Amino acid sequence: MAPLFWILLGVVLLAIVGLGTIIGFAWPLIAYVAVGAVIGGLGRLLVAGTSGIGILPTLLAGLIGSVAGGIIAETADLGRVLGFVVSVLIAAVAVAIVVMRSGDEGAGPAGR
Repeated sequence: MAPLFWILLGVVLLAIVGLGTIIGFAWPLIAYVAVGAVIGGLGRLLVAGTSGIGILPTLLAGLIGSVAGGIIAETADLGRVLGFVVSVLIAAVAVAIVVMRSGDEGAGPAGR
């Protein structure tokens, strides 16, 4: 679709829902990205051999850890500190999965 369509759609949505609603929705997303980056970095520190993965997989693993840890902590009523620990551990597992997957892709059929 033409870029003009997307610009007009954005203007119409802004007029319908209001700028305050959009900004109010964006701040939690920005917070999840920031917390996800920190949690992904901490999770990456717990896993050996992570030098082969980049920032984006680390950030995504941190987002997974942040959201999943928050849901688990809220469901189990663990509190913020244990929720943070659970988030970091889940991010470490996600980083380990990314490292294993990237290692499998680089090995090729002969290396397996």
